[in-house]
Amino acid sequence: MVRALIVTDIQITHIGHVMEQSEVQALADKLDTLIERCKKLEKDNALLRELQDDWNRERAQLMHKNDLAKNKIEAMIGRLRALEHH
Repeated sequence: MVRALIVTDIQITHIGHVMEQSEVQALADKLDTLIERCKKLEKDNALLRELQDDWNRERAQLMHKNDLAKNKIEAMIGRLRALEHH
């Protein structure tokens, strides 16, 4: 369904409803607020994605260090067991 808007200095007519200038201004203000909130959310989202990427990199590094430590400990246990059998 297509809705027609006729813009004048005093009012906007929307098929069957007349909006006063104050209503139009209130609607425009709400729209501006929504646009600003959207911009803020986009910025916040980008920052959160960067933080998530940082945490994922740190997690990968810690997992790698954990694997190295695990391998060293397993190697030491293997050497100790070998010493027991001699």
